Amino acid sequence: MSPVTPLLLMMTLSLTVTQILSELCPPGCTCSIDGWRRTANCRGGSLSSILNSLTPEFTSVIIKITANARNLQPSHFQPISHIPLTQLAIDESWVNRVESGTFETLTRLQELSLRHNMLSTVSPDVFLGLSNLKKLNLSNNRIRSIENMLDSLYSLEHLDLSYNQLDDLRTGVFRSQLHLVSLRLDGNSLHNLHGYVFQGLQNLKYLSLRKCNLMVITSDMFSIVRSITTLDLGQNHITELPRSQEFRNLPSLQNLFLDNNELTTFKDAQFSGITLDTLNVSRNRITSLSSETFIHFNVREIDLSYNALSRLQDSFLRPTAPQLEHLNLAGNPLRHIRKLAFEGLYRLKLLNLSSCTLETLDENMFSSLQNMKTLDLSWNSLQYVPDKIVSVFNKLESLQLSQNYWKCDCRIKSLRSWLQGDKSLFIMACLPQDLLTEQCSKPKCSMPTQLTNTPIAMVKEKNVLECDPASEDKHLPVGIQVAIVIPCLIVGVCLLVLTVFLWRRGRTKQHLEKGCLKPMTESSHFDVDRKIKPFMDSDIRSLAESDKSYVFKNYFQTMRNLPDKPLTPSQIIPSVTSQRDIDSVYSSQPSLYSASSITAPIHVHIARESTV
Repeated sequence: MSPVTPLLLMMTLSLTVTQILSELCPPGCTCSIDGWRRTANCRGGSLSSILNSLTPEFTSVIIKITANARNLQPSHFQPISHIPLTQLAIDESWVNRVESGTFETLTRLQELSLRHNMLSTVSPDVFLGLSNLKKLNLSNNRIRSIENMLDSLYSLEHLDLSYNQLDDLRTGVFRSQLHLVSLRLDGNSLHNLHGYVFQGLQNLKYLSLRKCNLMVITSDMFSIVRSITTLDLGQNHITELPRSQEFRNLPSLQNLFLDNNELTTFKDAQFSGITLDTLNVSRNRITSLSSETFIHFNVREIDLSYNALSRLQDSFLRPTAPQLEHLNLAGNPLRHIRKLAFEGLYRLKLLNLSSCTLETLDENMFSSLQNMKTLDLSWNSLQYVPDKIVSVFNKLESLQLSQNYWKCDCRIKSLRSWLQGDKSLFIMACLPQDLLTEQCSKPKCSMPTQLTNTPIAMVKEKNVLECDPASEDKHLPVGIQVAIVIPCLIVGVCLLVLTVFLWRRGRTKQHLEKGCLKPMTESSHFDVDRKIKPFMDSDIRSLAESDKSYVFKNYFQTMRNLPDKPLTPSQIIPSVTSQRDIDSVYSSQPSLYSASSITAPIHVHIARESTV
């Protein structure tokens, strides 16, 4: 027999089976075969016509968006009671009611899905007869209560009740599910969930409570479900974790997800005595970490991405060194990482420092990472890479450098030489969002202007500028900057307060002076003469006509032959002998001579000269 003959026979048999399936496939469905499993995937059409068209060869039926399925009844499935179905899915079909005993004839059914429908209540007798059912998916409905609904499902291993309207689960609601391995309750408003709800779930391995509006983790939860290996508490409002002693009640725990919560800090020895494969605390509000946080903690992978870490203490992860292989710090505003931050992490293989606003890299920061294979430095503000770090690149299997601000001067020479080598082509990795650009495999210069968008590897030796001393990075460390700025702000605020206080005090003094002084109209004749001297300002006070006439008549002649000595008032006005007489001569206007100057000869000279 020719070797080609068996191959031809197999191809012929395959075509024959495919043809038979296409002929037996219900209308509007596509059919496939996988070993002994024959599946009909149906979309649209009538539920009754699809079920009535099934033959005993089919073991799996997946129906979506079908008509006439709002109310599921036993009569729908009576025609296929002889078919050994093991999987049935009626999804996205607006089912809002399932009558008792609907699936009672499908005794071999192992998987049932009614997800993305409009179920609000489920009768306790709906699942009668499904003693072999292992997987039940009721997610994305409107179910408010599961009271006694699961009592007949003794063999159930996987249950999905996520995204319903459950707000309270009574004690022992899962008491019949002794073999349950996986339970999903995501998207239900459970708020405070206590451990007694899970009584009887002795074999539970996976528990997901994402987006359940949980605010606290009750301590009794860990004392009930001791067999859990994966606990997912992400997307809640948890602000604080229980003590490490509580976690020790989960000796089988391997994966703990606490992402997208409201954690700000951890207690010292928060995970002491615990061994995990994965700890995910990403997208919280954690501001600081210390080596005391992770003391006596064994973990293979830690995700601390997108928190508020601005500083990493030296050797803060040293207690995890014997096991730690993956560390994700992406999205933290670190700016600068101390050279001893990763000290002692000799088993670390993957380090993600993307989107950390890094401006510089300490040349010794990776010296302890002897086994590092994957490094992500993308989406930072790096201008160059120190020579010692460039030498580390040759030991990597994957490197991401895209989306930085590379300055192509003398400090870029080491990176340029490495990128020109053949090995870089196999090490440089691309992020999914960079696959259509050359930034991932060919980093480009951002500065100086004449080299903008030029691939670093293509920069010629003569175009690499000498480093300008004035352009060297002379920024002070952040701590020193803060120590300078804060006192300056305090002094500035104090000076501002003092200035406002003095200004207000001056305004108050002016108001008091105005209130205490008498108005001008209330001053006496004597006061006016004291305050405004004659002839000092003609705009303020001018002579009356009678005063002018008197002056010319009595003084004009005397000014022609001025005496050597000043004249006395008695010589000038011989007929007037008293102040009262002088005032009467000046009619009703104020006197030309005040009381304090009537006997002073010098004032007479001033008056005479002013008249002229």
